[in-house]
Amino acid sequence: MSHAQPGEGGGQPDELSMPALKDATIMPSPFPIAVMGRLDGLKIAVEAGYTGADAYARLNNEGQVAATCAVHFRAGSDTRRRRRQLDAGQQALIVAGIRRRIVTLRVYVSCIEAGPGNRGS
Repeated sequence: MSHAQPGEGGGQPDELSMPALKDATIMPSPFPIAVMGRLDGLKIAVEAGYTGADAYARLNNEGQVAATCAVHFRAGSDTRRRRRQLDAGQQALIVAGIRRRIVTLRVYVSCIEAGPGNRGS
């Protein structure tokens, strides 16, 4: 699984490497998948891929604090956004249907420490 290291406050997003897909039902992607993240110092592991109908991102909160993460899937003009709360040690699979032909899939992950005012749904 790819581990994202935090960026130095407000700069360019950190580039996350694309891990090999391990699930038997997941096929290798016929197009490039770029994964970028802004993790605000949190220990969040990210894996992204495509199932043939849906784009997905697996998030694993390896830290000691809860996090609120937003995931943006972008394929050309088709953009999907999902938000998720991850408690410490929790994993989440976030899925978005992409209906257009994909040339390059970009997955942007942004996480902040969860607090009373920024809890995801």
